[in-house]
Amino acid sequence: MWRSARNVRITYKPLPPTKEGYPRMDDLVEYESLSGSGGVKTVAGVDTGNWDLANINDDTTSWDWRGSGWLFFVSSHWEVLGWGEKKNEETGEVEERWVVTWFAPTLFTKEGVDVYSDRMEGGSKELVEEILGGLKEMLEEGGEGTKSLREMVEKDMREVAISLPWKER
Repeated sequence: MWRSARNVRITYKPLPPTKEGYPRMDDLVEYESLSGSGGVKTVAGVDTGNWDLANINDDTTSWDWRGSGWLFFVSSHWEVLGWGEKKNEETGEVEERWVVTWFAPTLFTKEGVDVYSDRMEGGSKELVEEILGGLKEMLEEGGEGTKSLREMVEKDMREVAISLPWKER
């Protein structure tokens, strides 16, 4: 999704739930143009949980995004496919956290899969290779039901450019 951007970062902040009790969170994406010209650009929206509240302990991985401001008319659905932490083998301390998400197409983007890391410099090469290998294995085991997603990942999955230091708003 971020072919023409670099230094993409996402910040989530909890919001009060809907009147029906669905959790919500503020979703702010900040990024820079790939060339580095200009300042920090933003995309703001609100994510609302999309699951059966009776089974909230079983599934909190499905979300609906709606744009804010001039993007109020744009919406998308996204899901967490997996998440975890990589720990230092010697100290046991967490070195990086990661999440893999799938998102539906919008008016401006194609369907896609993203791998995020909490490290400013992006996910370590070893971790990203491990995650992509696990994703590929999961999609192969999914049979025909995951064929189009598997083909999309194989064809379109790319690293987002990172050029430190980040620009700040």
